[in-house]
Amino acid sequence: MKQIAALLLLAPLAVSHAQMSPALEDSLANIPNSGQRTAALRSYARTSDTETLLAIMRVARTIPNSTDKSRLLETLAPRYLGGDSTLSRAYFRVVRTVPSSEELSDLLISIVPYAAKSDQIANAIIETARGVPSSPQRSDVLIALVESGAVRSNAVRENFVEATQDIPGENDRRQVMRAASRH
Repeated sequence: MKQIAALLLLAPLAVSHAQMSPALEDSLANIPNSGQRTAALRSYARTSDTETLLAIMRVARTIPNSTDKSRLLETLAPRYLGGDSTLSRAYFRVVRTVPSSEELSDLLISIVPYAAKSDQIANAIIETARGVPSSPQRSDVLIALVESGAVRSNAVRENFVEATQDIPGENDRRQVMRAASRH
């Protein structure tokens, strides 16, 4: 408990310095409680240093609790989906590790607004949605994406069509196609 308190006290100091040390990254990854690890990562994410933000995603990957991981990713989305392709790739590598179908689909829907600004993010959402095991939840993500207006470019449209064809449930696939025909 004292170690966690010390890590949280160090956060403002670490954020003001350039990079997170490997020892600090290891200490954060070794916080046994998922909620406390998540809280610590939120504290350290108040930086604009790319290397520190990448280190935070490496540690975030180790969060075992699906709810904690998805909430952290939702909170940190503005830092990672603002235009730096290295950060967004690191972010989506962690997003793909959210084990709960419901948590993953909810997270993807929450970050759909970022797809309107970036074909890379739109395609990453589509690719990640393909890994959502639940047919209705996968279709919910694709419907949210098409309704946001993010399916604009040919590359995104092609990826979207392929992902729609991969939806296991026929009714879910039809709902996505109906939504796409309206937009």
